[in-house]
Amino acid sequence: MTFNQTLTYLGSDRDHHGAPHAWFHYLAVAHPVGTDGAATVKILSLAEAIAQGVPRGPVKVISVSTGGTSAALKEAESFLDQEHAGLKKHAGEPVPHVE
Repeated sequence: MTFNQTLTYLGSDRDHHGAPHAWFHYLAVAHPVGTDGAATVKILSLAEAIAQGVPRGPVKVISVSTGGTSAALKEAESFLDQEHAGLKKHAGEPVPHVE
């Protein structure tokens, strides 16, 4: 089953409207692949899509061979934590994708 999770990273500085100056918002979409326990997660920048009005392809694609979609989401979160070290993180709960 495919799972989605949002991850947001905010800076402590504020702009003239009071909004966080550094603001990064992502959607991680994890789905099982091939063998039992393997999964892939695609990380999409929602902030960039909002700012430009057009979404682009994934920022990063990560594959895991064991642990399934939960392991893939954890790898995505770890990658983004490293990319945005020092910023405040808000992680949404993983939710199943309903087709």
